[in-house]
Amino acid sequence: MDDDAACGPADDRATGHAPQPPGHGPHEGGPSGAPLPSPAHAAPRAAPGGRGTFEREAEVALLDRIDADLAAVDRALERLSQGTYGTCEVCATPLGTERLAADPVARLCPAHGTAPDG
Repeated sequence: MDDDAACGPADDRATGHAPQPPGHGPHEGGPSGAPLPSPAHAAPRAAPGGRGTFEREAEVALLDRIDADLAAVDRALERLSQGTYGTCEVCATPLGTERLAADPVARLCPAHGTAPDG
């Protein structure tokens, strides 16, 4: 009989680690012995209850809002360069400092309401 076979796996002797029962080694799964993926290669899991999808939808909505806000700022800067910033886009009435302080990208006077961004 071979001396290495009698003493167990050479790796266990060399590292000083005790042998693991079947199904409990570092590269083995549960009782079936199926290999477990390493964390670096494991697919990301969604949080319980589908929160991963909900969080992604919330992130997309936030990014859409940021894009709309940036577009509104770009339009306000364009109006500033044209000399029309601070006036209603419908009737050219001055919007007033209070309205612009509350909403620097305002495009309409109170008489004409608020226009959707875009």
